Amino acid sequence: MAATTTTTKMSSLPLLLILLVISSILVEAELDSNMTLKVLLEVKKSFLEDPTSETAFHGWSESNPKFCTWRGVTCGSDSVGDSLQVTGLNLSDSSLGGSISPQLGSLKYLLHLDLSSNGLKGPIPPALSNLSSLESLLLFSNQLGGPIPSELGSLTSLRVMRIGDNELTGSIPASFGNLVNLVTLGLASCGLSGPIPSQLGQLVQLENLILQLNQLDGSIPAELGNCTSLTVFTAAQNKLNGSIPRELGQLTNLQLLNLVNNSLSGEIPSQLGGMSQLEYLNLMGNQLEGAIPKSLAQLGNLQNLDLSVNKLTVGIPEELGNMSQLVYLVLSNNNLSGVVPKTICSNATRLEHLIISDAQIFGEIPAELSQCQSLKQLDLSNNSMNGSIPLELYSLVELTDLLLHNNSLVGSISPRVGNLSNLQSLVMYHNNLQGPLPKEIGMLGRLEILKSPTPFPSPLPTTQSAISSPPHRSSMATSFAQQKSVICSQSKEEESQRLVPRQLFHPWMTRSWDLSYLVRLVPEFPSLQSSSQPPRNELPPPLLKVNFSLPAFEVLEESDPFA
Repeated sequence: MAATTTTTKMSSLPLLLILLVISSILVEAELDSNMTLKVLLEVKKSFLEDPTSETAFHGWSESNPKFCTWRGVTCGSDSVGDSLQVTGLNLSDSSLGGSISPQLGSLKYLLHLDLSSNGLKGPIPPALSNLSSLESLLLFSNQLGGPIPSELGSLTSLRVMRIGDNELTGSIPASFGNLVNLVTLGLASCGLSGPIPSQLGQLVQLENLILQLNQLDGSIPAELGNCTSLTVFTAAQNKLNGSIPRELGQLTNLQLLNLVNNSLSGEIPSQLGGMSQLEYLNLMGNQLEGAIPKSLAQLGNLQNLDLSVNKLTVGIPEELGNMSQLVYLVLSNNNLSGVVPKTICSNATRLEHLIISDAQIFGEIPAELSQCQSLKQLDLSNNSMNGSIPLELYSLVELTDLLLHNNSLVGSISPRVGNLSNLQSLVMYHNNLQGPLPKEIGMLGRLEILKSPTPFPSPLPTTQSAISSPPHRSSMATSFAQQKSVICSQSKEEESQRLVPRQLFHPWMTRSWDLSYLVRLVPEFPSLQSSSQPPRNELPPPLLKVNFSLPAFEVLEESDPFA
């Protein structure tokens, strides 16, 4: 009997232990729940809610202890006790002021923290480094100040960190090199200074490195060439100097490289031609020298190539014409001192923008540019181009902007200009072109800016029917009635007066006029009225002096109409 009793007591012992363990877990879960409730209410106190917003903290109340139902709170089950824990806090774009409470560091199960797009001020609390499971930290677009805590480098589970668009100080912590799981690091436009840490080269999973619009200085670390997962690297508008590391050519997954407006010098590394996935390359506004590498033509996926505002020399490589995906090619403001290659359009069938102004190029405009049938913008201005305008150019019917001013072109503007039905800007002043403007310009119903080197045709149409006729009618005045800006500059050697119908000065017809000399206004037809036109406004006096440097039509003085 005694043995049976002993056996019964022993068999019930494990059951008691299980009950004790369960009880302990429940008590701990209850304590965790109470602690979490307390932490969240403390966090709420640190924020200043916009009084016009009543939804930011909907449900956040001690009388409603079910915090998993609160706005912005996400919960998940604890793997040990199967209790609910806060795993996400999203209060982005909630019109919040105040500061970030260090108490957030007590939410040890937190995976995602998003406080972006608010008006938060004060420092980033170092206590956030206690969130050892955190995978995403989004604090961008606030007014946070002070340095980035180096302690954040201990968040080794972090995959996304975006804290740009703030008012931070100091440098990028070298400890960020420990964030081995990081995929996105966004530090744009937040006032950071100092160098880019070479330790970032340890982040082999990093795909997006966003550093633009800061005050970063020093050279670009060659170690970034080890970040072989990078698809986006932008450090535009900083104070970076030194040369572009050839090691960047190892970034075979890179799709975007933007180093605009720094002080980078030296030559463009030929190794950049190895970035086979690159779609966007912008090195504008540096001090780069030497030749444009022919190897760039190997970038078969490149859509945007901007090398403008540098000190590049030795001409334009013919090989660039092999880039079949290229849409933008911008080489302006360099010292290229060569001709426009006849092959520039040989395979660039998608090219829409060819901009080579202020580049010291010379020679004739290649007729082969007509092969770029997708071309919308052609700017060869401020160079030493000579010869005539090829007739083939007038077959580029997609053109919206044709800018050829400040060259040494000869001949005349062909009547075929009327084929350019999408043209919005036609600028050809300061050349040696002769002859009148062809009346076919009146067919360009979308023309907004006309800067002409040649006189108006004589006589210029002045009848009311010509002025008010529908677009695309073969009438110079019809075209002017569509324009936002009309500039009738003469050639370098000639300044004279031109007869212009005063009807064209109707305020509702144009946004601005630039005549750059005194204009005699013909007095006939003092008003234009029809049921389809806006109310008639008061017309200007017969003779006006117009300031060509002003953005809009402005009368400076009135004179005798026949002086």
